[in-house]
Amino acid sequence: MRIGFIGLGRMGAPMCQHLIDAGHDLRGYDVDHLHAKQAIGARAVGSPRDLLNWADVIITMLPSGAALGKTLTGAHGLLTGSDGGFALVDMGTTSPTIAETIANEVTVRGGEYLEAPVSGGTAGAQAATLTIIAAGERLLFDRVRPVLEVLGNRVFFVGAAGCGQTLKLANNLLLAVNVVAVGEAWSLVRASGMDRETAHEVLTMCSGDSRALRTRVPDPDVLPDGPAARSFEPGFRVELMLKDIALAEELARHLGVQTPTLLAARDTYQRAVDSGCGELDIAIVADLIGGPRA
Repeated sequence: MRIGFIGLGRMGAPMCQHLIDAGHDLRGYDVDHLHAKQAIGARAVGSPRDLLNWADVIITMLPSGAALGKTLTGAHGLLTGSDGGFALVDMGTTSPTIAETIANEVTVRGGEYLEAPVSGGTAGAQAATLTIIAAGERLLFDRVRPVLEVLGNRVFFVGAAGCGQTLKLANNLLLAVNVVAVGEAWSLVRASGMDRETAHEVLTMCSGDSRALRTRVPDPDVLPDGPAARSFEPGFRVELMLKDIALAEELARHLGVQTPTLLAARDTYQRAVDSGCGELDIAIVADLIGGPRA
């Protein structure tokens, strides 16, 4: 399949490589042209519009709704340059409202739209083990599912446009709150002076177990391959989580849902950004809560 790929950052670059390795014909674009050349060489193009009339499907993996909007409606955007339909798969995290709006804008031009936000972070992108939450046009999903299965090992179709982004924001709400809870729980473990490896083993066997507890405890002795052992090299940056928290809050207001725990967590992530940790992995939030290491 001929694939146009827009967004060649920490997530997009390894995803592109997997698609190339799987035998797909790929061309890509990134606002950082030098980075695009370094990531995919001669396959890099000069603008999103250069992918039109060539690609069977165009995939976007961008950090924000604003970046996606510029890609679609900017001077060299996909929608401003299209004289006919094209197939778009957006794999970034935006909001249900943005997804529904884009779906309408693409389909009224005779195109096809699928949202397919992912969970798994940069490690999942590098290992091709992402969880992919697709929604939108079922026929397009069926057509591109083999492409998505190159990038992830769990691919779901969950309904109409907007449903995928709703589930992604619900997931990130859970993750945001759980990381804060891990920080608070681990502060108890540290302060007690007990054996921390034993404590972690016990907690992961109890009812409070979570993915955050298993992967983001801020203790390199307990998780020698975890973020704390790598100076909190980002798998999921704090600043991006804060963006997703804002999107989840916006969705909650729209739906009339109360999220008091998320609001409390938001302040914790904001303090981490204010202290200069915005580009680090979200595990730093648990570390800052936990206080000095033993």
